Amino acid sequence: MNFASGFDEAIFVVLGSVIGSWLRFKGVIYFDTLFSKKYWSTCFINLIASFLVGFVFALQSQDNPLFNSISFILFVIIGFLGSLSTFSSFVMELFFLLKSKRIYEFFRLTLLSICGGLLAVMLGYVFGTI
Repeated sequence: MNFASGFDEAIFVVLGSVIGSWLRFKGVIYFDTLFSKKYWSTCFINLIASFLVGFVFALQSQDNPLFNSISFILFVIIGFLGSLSTFSSFVMELFFLLKSKRIYEFFRLTLLSICGGLLAVMLGYVFGTI
């Protein structure tokens, strides 16, 4: 791989990441006004991102060259969705719940995030195939 090719790929990832990170930041600020705890805002954004992952995978399964191009994969899947939903924020919030001995909230957040995320991916996939 030559440097120019790698640099072009990096630009797609960087641009998608900037947009995804910015929307995550703005989304947490917005949803913090709706939820009583910050971790529910993170959970909600992760569920939205999970839905979008399912939707994008459904678009890719339709063999459209646009959705299967390396540029689309780098920009949307790796860059945008990769930075919109971060596992590190999720586990950090779980850690703080355990540390503060809020076991019930820990299990609620874990269950909703994982099961809800899986359901959101499935729904996104279904909507993407309609």
